[in-house]
Amino acid sequence: MSKKPTDESAQKRTDRLTTDRFTAPAIIKMVIFSLLLLGASAAFGYTVYLTGREYMKILMFNPEITTVGIWLAASFTALIVTASLVAVFVKPRWASLLTFTLSTLVIVAMNGFDFSIAVTGLIYLLFCISFNTAVGTNTENQVKFSIYPLSHSYKVLLVAISIFLSVGFAAGYSKDSAKNNFIIPPPISKFMKESAIEQAKETAKKEQKLTDEQISLGMKEVEKKADEMWTNLEKQLEPSRDYIAPFLGFMIFTFIQSILIMVSGIPLIFLAGIFPLLKLIRVTHLKSEMREITRYSLE
Repeated sequence: MSKKPTDESAQKRTDRLTTDRFTAPAIIKMVIFSLLLLGASAAFGYTVYLTGREYMKILMFNPEITTVGIWLAASFTALIVTASLVAVFVKPRWASLLTFTLSTLVIVAMNGFDFSIAVTGLIYLLFCISFNTAVGTNTENQVKFSIYPLSHSYKVLLVAISIFLSVGFAAGYSKDSAKNNFIIPPPISKFMKESAIEQAKETAKKEQKLTDEQISLGMKEVEKKADEMWTNLEKQLEPSRDYIAPFLGFMIFTFIQSILIMVSGIPLIFLAGIFPLLKLIRVTHLKSEMREITRYSLE
């Protein structure tokens, strides 16, 4: 049986941050928050492009990937923070969904409208819708506004961000492979060959009976066999050529996801400071509401 209390004691006081929706100043603030998300999306879109362009350096753990790491840290933090602001403040719900749709289009546009990027964009948008819905529900049901439910909600965005970056990485390999006609990236082949030759040279030096001339001839033979080995390996991989890019994408996805999980607390630190700051500069304020509670009872 459902019992609906009507007296004042049955009402629940709730405090939530608001911008006083639908007044002209509030609409301007919502537009600003939306533009901030679009800007963060453009930065993240460039990071996805950079991940594809520099995929070889990432594979080889080249020190120059520091640039990619800086872009990733900055764009990831900006994206989570601005997405949270939009989900909390941009109302009604269709307006925030429109903003997330536009932000997805910005990311896709930064990387070209090819099939894999477009499909990834659609998946990313679905994750954004889930995030927006979860944040909206949590903030509406809170008795007192808190940012901590956001940390649970934006975990879904971590997966979406990792997917986009891994697809960008795989797309970079695919384009380079098709352009230069290789299966195993040349720097990797070269590194493996040089490692095999170096190991053979160290072994030969331990053989005291071998002369320098014999070692030199042996190294040439090892180099020849290494070339033959990699040629045969590429021939064996040729039938599976189309699966190598997805495999590399999956590998980088697990790597990026692990990193993002470790640093996922950084956006929460920024959000912990941003909401009080917005209140302090009167961009937003706490609004108290009296809400009736309806629950099942046997009384």
